[in-house]
Amino acid sequence: MPNLRSTLAAAICAALLGLGLPQSARAVTLVTDGGELIGAQGLQVGRFTYDISFVDGSCASVFDGCDDFSDFFFSDAEQALATVRAMRDFVFVDSAAGAFDSDPQLTRGCDSVFTFCTTFFPFAAVTSGPITSTFVPVYGVINREGTRRDDVTSGSAPVIADTPEFTYAVFTLTDVAPAVPLPAAGWLYLGLGGAMVALRKGAKNARRKPRAAA
Repeated sequence: MPNLRSTLAAAICAALLGLGLPQSARAVTLVTDGGELIGAQGLQVGRFTYDISFVDGSCASVFDGCDDFSDFFFSDAEQALATVRAMRDFVFVDSAAGAFDSDPQLTRGCDSVFTFCTTFFPFAAVTSGPITSTFVPVYGVINREGTRRDDVTSGSAPVIADTPEFTYAVFTLTDVAPAVPLPAAGWLYLGLGGAMVALRKGAKNARRKPRAAA
């Protein structure tokens, strides 16, 4: 029975991965130029795959004036948060391509004297509409020098300022995997869940010893 239960548990996990639910990014190719990290290709977050370019400048210079929410790539908060976490875990890493986790200054646009650099991307609170503030909402990765923990952050960034403590990530959507239709997914959950319940009941019954006759 334990082997069969393990097999069903593995099947459920595999099914979840096929339903278009958030998955860990994988198979990321880091793009470098003269030892500097300038972007990444194939960052996979759930059903979506992105290429990223790191661009030095202000929000206004990088994002078409940074004066309308339609200038920004992300308008879905959940997907934006999942993507910034994937950047932290799969892009800012030490690898054969370079020590891009240990040394934040190796990322394009990061020229700070401090021991960290933050890579931002603006987030659209609405799909379109004018931006009247001098600051815009952003998500970002704080990449810290050495073995110190890198963090995901959210907040605001100035529209016109360009400082050496941060750089910007520009995204290009390269692929969208098809989602499994919800009704089929629901039947799959019910079928696998019912099988697990039946197995547990069967195992309990098998462990029960018959009572001796009076």
